[in-house]
Amino acid sequence: MNRRYPRYPDDADYQTNAPSYYEDLARKQKLIKMLAEKIWEYENTLNETLEQIEQRLTDYILENDSLMNERLENWDQRIEEMPEEMRSLFVKWLNDGTLEEIINHDVLGNKADQSELDKTNEKLKDIDKHVLKTRLSKKYRGSSVMLAYHPDETQLTFSELLDKLENDNVNTVSICPRYWADNDTSEIVGFRTSEIVDIPYIVDLCSQAKNKGFNVLLKPHVSGEGFTSYNSIQPKDPEKFIQSYSDRLIELFTATNEYVDLFSITNEMDNQTKVFPNLWINLIDQLRTIKRSIKLTNASRPDDLLTNVFLNRLDYIGANLYSNIGGDLSTPIAEQERNMLKTSDRVNIAIETALKYGKPLMITEVGTQPYLTGLTNPESWTHAGVINYSYQSRYYEVVLKNLIESPLVIGTMIWQSAGVPLSGSFGFVNNPSEETVRKIYGGDSL
Repeated sequence: MNRRYPRYPDDADYQTNAPSYYEDLARKQKLIKMLAEKIWEYENTLNETLEQIEQRLTDYILENDSLMNERLENWDQRIEEMPEEMRSLFVKWLNDGTLEEIINHDVLGNKADQSELDKTNEKLKDIDKHVLKTRLSKKYRGSSVMLAYHPDETQLTFSELLDKLENDNVNTVSICPRYWADNDTSEIVGFRTSEIVDIPYIVDLCSQAKNKGFNVLLKPHVSGEGFTSYNSIQPKDPEKFIQSYSDRLIELFTATNEYVDLFSITNEMDNQTKVFPNLWINLIDQLRTIKRSIKLTNASRPDDLLTNVFLNRLDYIGANLYSNIGGDLSTPIAEQERNMLKTSDRVNIAIETALKYGKPLMITEVGTQPYLTGLTNPESWTHAGVINYSYQSRYYEVVLKNLIESPLVIGTMIWQSAGVPLSGSFGFVNNPSEETVRKIYGGDSL
Protein backbone atom coordinates (compact mmCIF):
# COMPACT_ATOMS: atom_id res chain seq x y z
CA MET A 1 0.00 0.00 0.00
CA ASN A 2 1.33 3.40 -0.96
CA ARG A 3 1.01 6.20 1.59
CA ARG A 4 1.54 9.84 0.92
CA TYR A 5 2.21 12.26 3.70
CA PRO A 6 1.76 15.99 3.19
CA ARG A 7 4.84 18.10 2.95
CA TYR A 8 5.19 21.22 5.15
CA PRO A 9 7.43 24.22 4.54
CA ASP A 10 10.58 24.42 6.64
CA ASP A 11 9.36 27.46 8.57
CA ALA A 12 5.97 25.88 9.54
CA ASP A 13 5.37 25.47 13.26
CA TYR A 14 2.43 23.25 14.20
CA GLN A 15 3.74 22.67 17.77
CA THR A 16 3.61 18.90 17.20
CA ASN A 17 5.75 16.04 15.95
CA ALA A 18 2.75 14.23 14.39
CA PRO A 19 3.31 13.33 10.73
CA SER A 20 0.04 15.03 9.74
CA TYR A 21 -2.50 17.55 11.01
CA TYR A 22 -5.22 14.91 11.26
CA GLU A 23 -3.16 12.54 13.40
CA ASP A 24 -2.36 15.48 15.68
CA LEU A 25 -6.09 16.27 15.91
CA ALA A 26 -6.87 12.65 16.79
CA ARG A 27 -4.36 12.82 19.65
CA LYS A 28 -6.16 15.86 21.11
CA GLN A 29 -9.64 14.31 21.05
CA LYS A 30 -9.13 12.85 24.51
CA LEU A 31 -7.98 16.22 25.87
CA ILE A 32 -10.97 18.01 24.32
CA LYS A 33 -13.38 15.44 25.83
CA MET A 34 -11.82 15.84 29.27
CA LEU A 35 -12.04 19.66 29.08
CA ALA A 36 -15.70 19.48 28.03
CA GLU A 37 -16.50 17.24 30.99
CA LYS A 38 -14.73 19.61 33.36
CA ILE A 39 -16.62 22.63 31.99
CA TRP A 40 -19.90 20.78 32.46
CA GLU A 41 -18.96 19.91 36.04
CA TYR A 42 -18.03 23.55 36.79
CA GLU A 43 -21.28 24.79 35.30
CA ASN A 44 -23.29 22.29 37.35
CA THR A 45 -21.44 23.31 40.52
CA LEU A 46 -22.01 26.99 39.78
CA ASN A 47 -25.74 26.43 39.31
CA GLU A 48 -25.92 24.59 42.61
CA THR A 49 -23.97 27.39 44.35
CA LEU A 50 -26.28 30.10 42.97
CA GLU A 51 -29.32 28.15 44.13
CA GLN A 52 -27.81 27.84 47.60
CA ILE A 53 -27.08 31.59 47.75
CA GLU A 54 -30.59 32.43 46.61
CA GLN A 55 -32.09 30.12 49.21
CA ARG A 56 -29.93 31.61 51.98
CA LEU A 57 -30.99 35.14 51.06
CA THR A 58 -34.63 34.12 51.07
CA ASP A 59 -34.27 32.46 54.48
CA TYR A 60 -32.47 35.53 55.84
CA ILE A 61 -35.20 37.90 54.63
CA LEU A 62 -37.95 35.74 56.09
CA GLU A 63 -36.11 35.37 59.38
CA ASN A 64 -35.56 39.13 59.75
CA ASP A 65 -39.09 39.90 58.67
CA SER A 66 -40.38 37.59 61.39
CA LEU A 67 -38.03 39.11 63.97
CA MET A 68 -39.10 42.68 63.07
CA ASN A 69 -42.78 41.80 63.33
CA GLU A 70 -42.16 40.23 66.71
CA ARG A 71 -40.35 43.31 68.00
CA LEU A 72 -43.07 45.64 66.73
CA GLU A 73 -45.68 43.56 68.49
CA ASN A 74 -43.63 43.69 71.70
CA TRP A 75 -43.31 47.48 71.37
CA ASP A 76 -47.05 47.91 70.83
CA GLN A 77 -47.69 45.70 73.86
CA ARG A 78 -45.32 47.76 76.02
CA ILE A 79 -47.02 51.00 74.94
CA GLU A 80 -50.41 49.53 75.84
CA GLU A 81 -49.15 48.32 79.21
CA MET A 82 -47.39 51.62 80.04
CA PRO A 83 -48.83 53.16 83.21
CA GLU A 84 -51.07 56.15 82.63
CA GLU A 85 -48.84 58.26 84.89
CA MET A 86 -45.82 57.63 82.63
CA ARG A 87 -47.83 58.41 79.51
CA SER A 88 -48.90 61.73 80.99
CA LEU A 89 -45.30 62.48 81.93
CA PHE A 90 -44.12 61.90 78.34
CA VAL A 91 -46.85 64.20 77.01
CA LYS A 92 -45.87 66.89 79.51
CA TRP A 93 -42.16 66.57 78.60
CA LEU A 94 -43.08 66.83 74.91
CA ASN A 95 -45.08 70.01 75.46
CA ASP A 96 -42.69 71.82 77.79
CA GLY A 97 -39.49 70.98 75.87
CA THR A 98 -38.02 68.58 78.42
CA LEU A 99 -38.00 65.72 75.91
CA GLU A 100 -36.22 67.89 73.37
CA GLU A 101 -33.64 68.84 76.02
CA ILE A 102 -33.02 65.17 76.86
CA ILE A 103 -32.61 64.19 73.20
CA ASN A 104 -30.48 67.15 72.08
CA HIS A 105 -28.23 67.53 75.11
CA ASP A 106 -28.18 64.26 77.04
CA VAL A 107 -28.49 61.82 74.12
CA LEU A 108 -26.94 63.84 71.28
CA GLY A 109 -24.73 66.09 73.38
CA ASN A 110 -21.58 64.87 71.60
CA LYS A 111 -22.92 65.83 68.16
CA ALA A 112 -22.00 69.01 66.26
CA ASP A 113 -24.07 72.03 67.24
CA GLN A 114 -25.26 74.67 64.76
CA SER A 115 -22.25 76.93 65.26
CA GLU A 116 -19.90 74.08 64.39
CA LEU A 117 -21.98 73.27 61.32
CA ASP A 118 -21.83 76.94 60.29
CA LYS A 119 -18.05 76.90 60.63
CA THR A 120 -17.87 73.76 58.50
CA ASN A 121 -20.10 75.34 55.85
CA GLU A 122 -17.87 78.43 55.78
CA LYS A 123 -14.80 76.24 55.27
CA LEU A 124 -16.53 74.41 52.44
CA LYS A 125 -17.46 77.75 50.88
CA ASP A 126 -13.82 78.86 51.12
CA ILE A 127 -12.78 75.64 49.38
CA ASP A 128 -15.33 76.28 46.60
CA LYS A 129 -13.98 79.81 46.16
CA HIS A 130 -10.41 78.54 45.99
CA VAL A 131 -11.35 75.98 43.33
CA LEU A 132 -13.22 78.64 41.34
CA LYS A 133 -10.34 81.13 41.56
CA THR A 134 -7.92 78.46 40.38
CA ARG A 135 -10.17 77.62 37.43
CA LEU A 136 -10.65 81.29 36.50
CA SER A 137 -6.91 81.94 36.66
CA LYS A 138 -6.52 79.69 33.61
CA LYS A 139 -9.13 81.54 31.53
CA TYR A 140 -9.12 84.70 29.42
CA ARG A 141 -11.07 87.16 31.59
CA GLY A 142 -11.33 89.93 29.06
CA SER A 143 -12.76 93.30 28.14
CA SER A 144 -12.90 95.08 24.78
CA VAL A 145 -11.44 98.41 23.69
CA MET A 146 -12.82 99.86 20.47
CA LEU A 147 -10.39 101.86 18.33
CA ALA A 148 -10.07 104.70 17.90
CA TYR A 149 -9.87 105.04 21.67
CA HIS A 150 -11.01 108.44 22.93
CA PRO A 151 -9.47 109.49 26.29
CA ASP A 152 -11.42 112.74 26.17
CA GLU A 153 -14.70 110.77 26.34
CA THR A 154 -13.68 108.08 28.83
CA GLN A 155 -11.71 110.56 30.97
CA LEU A 156 -8.93 107.93 31.14
CA THR A 157 -5.70 107.56 29.23
CA PHE A 158 -5.17 104.09 27.81
CA SER A 159 -2.58 103.39 30.52
CA GLU A 160 -5.04 104.49 33.22
CA LEU A 161 -7.72 102.27 31.68
CA LEU A 162 -5.38 99.28 31.85
CA ASP A 163 -4.75 99.98 35.54
CA LYS A 164 -8.51 100.02 36.16
CA LEU A 165 -8.97 96.76 34.26
CA GLU A 166 -6.19 95.09 36.22
CA ASN A 167 -7.93 96.11 39.45
CA ASP A 168 -11.14 94.60 38.05
CA ASN A 169 -9.42 91.18 37.71
CA VAL A 170 -9.33 91.48 33.90
CA ASN A 171 -6.33 89.61 32.46
CA THR A 172 -7.05 89.98 28.72
CA VAL A 173 -7.60 93.10 26.60
CA SER A 174 -9.49 92.72 23.33
CA ILE A 175 -8.24 95.51 21.06
CA CYS A 176 -10.60 96.14 18.16
CA PRO A 177 -9.10 98.28 15.38
CA ARG A 178 -11.67 99.60 12.96
CA TYR A 179 -11.12 99.24 9.23
CA TRP A 180 -13.31 101.10 6.77
CA ALA A 181 -14.88 100.60 3.40
CA ASP A 182 -16.23 103.56 1.45
CA ASN A 183 -19.69 101.98 1.30
CA ASP A 184 -21.42 98.64 1.78
CA THR A 185 -20.57 97.46 -1.76
CA SER A 186 -16.93 98.54 -1.73
CA GLU A 187 -14.26 95.96 -2.52
CA ILE A 188 -11.35 97.78 -0.84
CA VAL A 189 -10.67 97.82 2.90
CA GLY A 190 -8.37 100.28 4.69
CA PHE A 191 -8.01 102.72 7.56
CA ARG A 192 -10.11 105.86 7.64
CA THR A 193 -7.91 108.89 7.02
CA SER A 194 -9.92 111.08 9.42
CA GLU A 195 -9.20 108.77 12.39
CA ILE A 196 -5.96 108.30 14.31
CA VAL A 197 -6.00 104.52 13.80
CA ASP A 198 -3.04 103.15 11.86
CA ILE A 199 -0.51 100.34 12.29
CA PRO A 200 1.90 102.23 14.62
CA TYR A 201 -1.05 103.32 16.80
CA ILE A 202 -2.29 99.73 17.14
CA VAL A 203 1.20 98.41 17.86
CA ASP A 204 1.61 101.01 20.61
CA LEU A 205 -1.62 100.02 22.37
CA CYS A 206 -0.86 96.30 22.04
CA SER A 207 2.62 96.81 23.49
CA GLN A 208 1.25 98.85 26.41
CA ALA A 209 -1.20 96.11 27.30
CA LYS A 210 1.38 93.34 26.90
CA ASN A 211 4.00 95.17 28.96
CA LYS A 212 1.49 95.52 31.81
CA GLY A 213 1.05 91.74 31.85
CA PHE A 214 -2.23 91.40 29.92
CA ASN A 215 -3.04 88.83 27.27
CA VAL A 216 -3.90 90.64 24.05
CA LEU A 217 -6.67 89.65 21.65
CA LEU A 218 -6.59 91.58 18.37
CA LYS A 219 -10.08 91.62 16.83
CA PRO A 220 -10.40 93.75 13.66
CA HIS A 221 -13.80 95.18 12.67
CA VAL A 222 -14.92 96.42 9.27
CA SER A 223 -17.29 99.38 9.23
CA GLY A 224 -18.14 102.11 6.80
CA GLU A 225 -20.34 105.02 5.96
CA GLY A 226 -23.96 104.16 6.71
CA PHE A 227 -23.47 100.52 7.64
CA THR A 228 -22.05 98.25 10.31
CA SER A 229 -20.14 94.98 10.05
CA TYR A 230 -23.14 92.85 10.97
CA ASN A 231 -24.84 91.38 7.92
CA SER A 232 -24.50 94.57 5.88
CA ILE A 233 -21.31 94.27 3.82
CA GLN A 234 -22.31 93.36 0.27
CA PRO A 235 -19.26 93.94 -1.96
CA LYS A 236 -19.80 93.83 -5.69
CA ASP A 237 -16.84 91.48 -5.99
CA PRO A 238 -16.71 89.34 -2.78
CA GLU A 239 -13.52 87.59 -3.87
CA LYS A 240 -11.71 90.89 -4.36
CA PHE A 241 -13.04 92.15 -1.01
CA ILE A 242 -11.78 89.08 0.89
CA GLN A 243 -8.38 89.39 -0.78
CA SER A 244 -8.14 93.08 0.15
CA TYR A 245 -9.18 92.31 3.72
CA SER A 246 -6.67 89.43 3.91
CA ASP A 247 -3.85 91.76 2.84
CA ARG A 248 -4.77 94.17 5.64
CA LEU A 249 -4.82 91.33 8.21
CA ILE A 250 -1.43 89.96 7.17
CA GLU A 251 -0.01 93.47 7.45
CA LEU A 252 -1.54 93.90 10.92
CA PHE A 253 -0.53 90.44 12.13
CA THR A 254 3.07 90.91 10.96
CA ALA A 255 3.40 94.24 12.78
CA THR A 256 1.82 93.18 16.09
CA ASN A 257 2.68 89.48 16.54
CA GLU A 258 5.32 90.27 19.19
CA TYR A 259 2.59 91.56 21.52
CA VAL A 260 -0.47 89.50 20.56
CA ASP A 261 -1.64 86.23 22.12
CA LEU A 262 -4.93 85.78 20.26
CA PHE A 263 -6.11 86.95 16.87
CA SER A 264 -9.64 87.02 15.43
CA ILE A 265 -9.96 86.42 11.69
CA THR A 266 -13.16 88.46 11.28
CA ASN A 267 -15.93 90.15 13.25
CA GLU A 268 -19.55 89.53 12.19
CA MET A 269 -18.78 89.17 8.49
CA ASP A 270 -21.26 86.35 7.90
CA ASN A 271 -21.86 87.17 4.21
CA GLN A 272 -18.16 86.66 3.54
CA THR A 273 -17.22 83.82 5.92
CA LYS A 274 -19.57 81.39 4.18
CA VAL A 275 -17.93 81.72 0.74
CA PHE A 276 -14.50 81.18 -0.86
CA PRO A 277 -13.09 78.72 1.70
CA ASN A 278 -9.78 78.51 -0.17
CA LEU A 279 -9.15 82.24 0.33
CA TRP A 280 -9.81 82.02 4.08
CA ILE A 281 -7.74 78.87 4.51
CA ASN A 282 -4.89 80.47 2.58
CA LEU A 283 -5.07 83.51 4.89
CA ILE A 284 -4.98 81.30 8.01
CA ASP A 285 -2.05 79.31 6.65
CA GLN A 286 -0.09 82.52 6.03
CA LEU A 287 -0.78 83.75 9.57
CA ARG A 288 0.37 80.38 10.97
CA THR A 289 3.58 80.72 8.97
CA ILE A 290 4.30 84.14 10.49
CA LYS A 291 3.77 82.98 14.09
CA ARG A 292 2.17 79.65 14.93
CA SER A 293 1.93 80.15 18.71
CA ILE A 294 -0.75 82.86 18.42
CA LYS A 295 -4.20 81.37 19.01
CA LEU A 296 -6.65 82.02 16.17
CA THR A 297 -10.38 82.51 16.68
CA ASN A 298 -13.28 84.24 14.94
CA ALA A 299 -15.95 86.64 16.21
CA SER A 300 -19.25 85.46 14.73
CA ARG A 301 -22.88 85.85 15.62
CA PRO A 302 -23.97 82.35 16.73
CA ASP A 303 -26.23 81.83 13.70
CA ASP A 304 -23.26 82.52 11.43
CA LEU A 305 -21.30 79.66 12.97
CA LEU A 306 -23.57 77.30 11.06
CA THR A 307 -22.27 78.52 7.67
CA ASN A 308 -18.65 79.45 8.46
CA VAL A 309 -16.23 77.63 6.11
CA PHE A 310 -13.01 77.72 8.15
CA LEU A 311 -13.90 76.89 11.79
CA ASN A 312 -11.95 73.63 11.63
CA ARG A 313 -8.75 75.65 11.10
CA LEU A 314 -9.15 77.73 14.28
CA ASP A 315 -7.91 77.13 17.83
CA TYR A 316 -11.05 78.50 19.50
CA ILE A 317 -14.65 78.79 18.28
CA GLY A 318 -15.51 82.48 18.74
CA ALA A 319 -19.00 83.92 19.25
CA ASN A 320 -20.41 87.36 19.98
CA LEU A 321 -23.10 86.24 22.42
CA TYR A 322 -25.89 88.63 23.42
CA SER A 323 -28.48 86.46 25.17
CA ASN A 324 -31.97 87.58 26.10
CA ILE A 325 -32.58 86.90 29.80
CA GLY A 326 -35.89 88.77 30.13
CA GLY A 327 -37.57 89.90 33.32
CA ASP A 328 -36.46 92.76 35.55
CA LEU A 329 -34.65 93.24 38.87
CA SER A 330 -37.44 91.45 40.77
CA THR A 331 -37.12 88.34 38.60
CA PRO A 332 -35.20 85.52 40.37
CA ILE A 333 -31.72 85.05 38.95
CA ALA A 334 -32.37 81.31 38.55
CA GLU A 335 -35.33 82.10 36.27
CA GLN A 336 -33.24 84.46 34.15
CA GLU A 337 -30.51 81.81 33.91
CA ARG A 338 -33.11 79.44 32.47
CA ASN A 339 -34.26 82.19 30.09
CA MET A 340 -30.70 82.56 28.84
CA LEU A 341 -31.00 79.07 27.36
CA LYS A 342 -34.74 78.95 26.74
CA THR A 343 -35.52 82.22 25.00
CA SER A 344 -32.84 81.92 22.32
CA ASP A 345 -30.88 79.21 20.54
CA ARG A 346 -27.77 81.39 20.50
CA VAL A 347 -26.07 79.83 23.50
CA ASN A 348 -26.97 76.33 22.37
CA ILE A 349 -25.68 76.92 18.83
CA ALA A 350 -22.36 78.21 20.18
CA ILE A 351 -21.99 75.25 22.56
CA GLU A 352 -22.96 72.67 19.94
CA THR A 353 -20.52 74.15 17.42
CA ALA A 354 -17.65 74.05 19.92
CA LEU A 355 -18.48 70.41 20.76
CA LYS A 356 -18.80 69.53 17.07
CA TYR A 357 -15.25 70.70 16.33
CA GLY A 358 -13.83 69.61 19.69
CA LYS A 359 -12.53 73.13 20.44
CA PRO A 360 -12.94 75.50 23.41
CA LEU A 361 -15.52 78.27 23.09
CA MET A 362 -14.32 81.89 23.20
CA ILE A 363 -17.03 84.47 23.91
CA THR A 364 -15.61 87.36 21.88
CA GLU A 365 -18.35 89.80 22.95
CA VAL A 366 -20.87 89.80 25.82
CA GLY A 367 -22.60 92.73 27.50
CA THR A 368 -25.51 95.15 27.49
CA GLN A 369 -26.38 98.77 28.18
CA PRO A 370 -27.87 99.82 31.57
CA TYR A 371 -31.56 99.86 30.62
CA LEU A 372 -34.48 97.59 31.41
CA THR A 373 -34.78 96.76 27.71
CA GLY A 374 -31.11 95.75 27.80
CA LEU A 375 -32.18 92.54 29.54
CA THR A 376 -34.30 91.49 26.56
CA ASN A 377 -32.39 93.12 23.69
CA PRO A 378 -28.79 93.32 24.91
CA GLU A 379 -27.09 93.84 21.54
CA SER A 380 -29.04 96.99 20.70
CA TRP A 381 -27.16 100.31 20.71
CA THR A 382 -30.35 102.37 21.13
CA HIS A 383 -32.52 102.05 24.23
CA ALA A 384 -35.17 104.29 25.72
CA GLY A 385 -36.02 104.73 29.37
CA VAL A 386 -34.19 105.45 32.59
CA ILE A 387 -30.49 104.66 32.90
CA ASN A 388 -30.01 102.20 35.76
CA TYR A 389 -26.72 100.35 36.12
CA SER A 390 -28.41 97.72 38.26
CA TYR A 391 -29.75 96.28 34.99
CA GLN A 392 -26.24 96.00 33.59
CA SER A 393 -25.02 94.42 36.85
CA ARG A 394 -27.88 91.90 36.77
CA TYR A 395 -27.01 90.96 33.19
CA TYR A 396 -23.39 90.33 34.21
CA GLU A 397 -24.53 88.25 37.21
CA VAL A 398 -26.63 86.01 34.96
CA VAL A 399 -24.79 85.80 31.63
CA LEU A 400 -21.14 86.72 32.25
CA LYS A 401 -20.90 84.63 35.43
CA ASN A 402 -22.40 81.51 33.87
CA LEU A 403 -20.27 81.77 30.74
CA ILE A 404 -16.88 82.39 32.36
CA GLU A 405 -17.48 79.59 34.89
CA SER A 406 -18.51 77.07 32.21
CA PRO A 407 -15.92 74.33 31.54
CA LEU A 408 -16.60 74.68 27.79
CA VAL A 409 -15.68 78.38 27.73
CA ILE A 410 -12.01 79.39 27.51
CA GLY A 411 -12.69 83.11 27.93
CA THR A 412 -15.16 86.01 27.80
CA MET A 413 -14.67 89.53 26.40
CA ILE A 414 -17.03 92.14 27.89
CA TRP A 415 -18.30 94.65 25.35
CA GLN A 416 -16.94 97.07 26.21
CA SER A 417 -14.49 98.53 28.76
CA ALA A 418 -15.20 102.24 28.89
CA GLY A 419 -17.41 104.95 27.53
CA VAL A 420 -18.56 108.32 28.73
CA PRO A 421 -19.17 107.75 32.49
CA LEU A 422 -22.84 107.38 33.50
CA SER A 423 -23.92 107.94 29.90
CA GLY A 424 -25.78 104.67 29.44
CA SER A 425 -23.14 103.17 27.14
CA PHE A 426 -21.88 99.58 27.14
CA GLY A 427 -18.83 100.56 29.24
CA PHE A 428 -18.57 99.37 32.85
CA VAL A 429 -15.35 101.09 33.97
CA ASN A 430 -16.04 104.00 36.35
CA ASN A 431 -19.69 102.97 36.49
CA PRO A 432 -21.63 101.22 39.31
CA SER A 433 -21.54 97.85 37.50
CA GLU A 434 -17.74 97.77 37.72
CA GLU A 435 -17.84 96.12 41.16
CA THR A 436 -19.92 93.25 39.74
CA VAL A 437 -17.30 92.57 37.07
CA ARG A 438 -14.55 92.67 39.69
CA LYS A 439 -16.32 90.03 41.81
CA ILE A 440 -17.20 87.72 38.92
CA TYR A 441 -13.73 87.78 37.37
CA GLY A 442 -12.13 87.48 40.81
CA GLY A 443 -14.15 84.40 41.77
CA ASP A 444 -15.85 86.22 44.65
CA SER A 445 -19.42 86.02 43.35
CA LEU A 446 -20.42 82.79 45.13
